[in-house]
Amino acid sequence: RPAVEQSNIDPEQELQLARDIQQGLLLEAAPRLPGWELAAVSLPARDLGGDLYDFLRLGEGAQGIMIGDVSGKGLSAALRMAVARTVFRHEARRGAAPAPTLAAVNRGVLSEIPQGMVTMLYARLDMAGGQLLVANAGHTFPLLVNGKVSELELSGLPLGVDGDSDYSEATAVLNHGDTVVLYTDGVLEAENAAGEIYSFERLQALVQDNPGLKPRAMVALL
Repeated sequence: RPAVEQSNIDPEQELQLARDIQQGLLLEAAPRLPGWELAAVSLPARDLGGDLYDFLRLGEGAQGIMIGDVSGKGLSAALRMAVARTVFRHEARRGAAPAPTLAAVNRGVLSEIPQGMVTMLYARLDMAGGQLLVANAGHTFPLLVNGKVSELELSGLPLGVDGDSDYSEATAVLNHGDTVVLYTDGVLEAENAAGEIYSFERLQALVQDNPGLKPRAMVALL
């Protein structure tokens, strides 16, 4: 016989549960790759955000790296984030290049997350040759640090906007000591006590002033 009982979990407990689930998804350690160093951190400014990232081994010698941002805040954004990550993993495991992978993820997001959109950047690293192949669905541009700091500019519609969206790819070659910084707009929009935002200019200046930092130190400094 069906029975219905009101939940005893108060809203604060519910938020804490969602926060634990979200951090459990994000706190997967960055993989150890021979000859490479990766580092990542997610620090929500409020109770729950929609930022996500993921690492995926793509056969011998290739590593997938994804970063994204789901629209909205709170519990609904956290749930959409979990769905977006699941859809991404399903499609990326097929082994296609970044552009067709994002096109497939876009169709999945439209099907599974009818409300809201997702920005997502997907990079495939050839560990032997240092080639980084990137596709971008409306996400912030990566910063390439190789003696100077420049943006890897690559546009594309966010996921969940148009089912027929196509994505293009850009390539960068990473030599010994080069770094790529991936971030969400939460970094740029972070506010201090006076309400001043951090801004792209300050991010760029910080990276420019510390070009030799390894990823873990760069993440800690940011």
